[in-house]
Amino acid sequence: MEDPLQMVERIEIASQQLLGSHEVRLQIARWCDEFRQAANDIMHDRGVSLPCFGIIGAKGQGKTWIARQLVLDPAIAQLLPSGVLSKEATTRLHWIGPSAPEALDNSREIYLACPSQSMLDFQKPYMVLDTPGYTDEDPSAAAIAKEAMSLAPIKLLVARRDQLRSAIHVQLAALTEGSVCLPIITCVPQTDSGSLQRDIQWYSAALSSSAPGTRFLEPILVPDFEALGDEAGIAQRMRLDLQARLAHEDLKVASATKSARLRVASDRLRKRVSEAIENQVPELAWAISQLANTADTLPSQAI
Repeated sequence: MEDPLQMVERIEIASQQLLGSHEVRLQIARWCDEFRQAANDIMHDRGVSLPCFGIIGAKGQGKTWIARQLVLDPAIAQLLPSGVLSKEATTRLHWIGPSAPEALDNSREIYLACPSQSMLDFQKPYMVLDTPGYTDEDPSAAAIAKEAMSLAPIKLLVARRDQLRSAIHVQLAALTEGSVCLPIITCVPQTDSGSLQRDIQWYSAALSSSAPGTRFLEPILVPDFEALGDEAGIAQRMRLDLQARLAHEDLKVASATKSARLRVASDRLRKRVSEAIENQVPELAWAISQLANTADTLPSQAI
């Protein structure tokens, strides 16, 4: 595979030479910066050698409640903020586990030290990343959520039952390419309308279509514990379900996806640049196509 940093440099040079001051060049420059950050995170893992579980989703889906089920020490679990209101919501990236990441940005990240024996047992040490909502109104929080996607090769994608058909979950799934992803559906009513299975089938198909390079596991359903009044029982069931789904996953193998994730990130950047040029600078795309066609005919004409 081509070196990703050399690829992005070639794209930047070419766009500058071909597009000059055109606004699409600035857009491509932003995408290149995002790619460079993502590639750096994938290649270096922020100095954390342990497998990482990234808990991702839109705002208000129950991500932090899921994170708390992985942390068995109540004192540490209660340090994780959650809620729909801005004062309650997660707005910074929380690293939880036995190994502190390098170059922690205190304005955007928090590290909560948690020994392995105080975390849900998966037979090997690991880290948890509790991310801000991808749809947070705070642009900084939303940007952190997006950047965090590249840090975790194992992703828990959280979606509320009543928002299962929201397009945002499919958009999020596209960012999981090259990973292992466990969908978790929260706030499931005790008596559903009967459309639950149809919606789950639609949701699973939409996720797979959006991210064909991702290995999706069977979804976990979490009942609406507020309506049932049994949070402790449902939390225990959730932990058992997590262990059952991930029991056969080799965390080291699942984490060894750097090349796959880099390839997917590179392909995504190339696609974005290509579509931007075709849609916003069609005359340039046409000229490049004509030049390529002409070049293809030159050898035969020379003969």
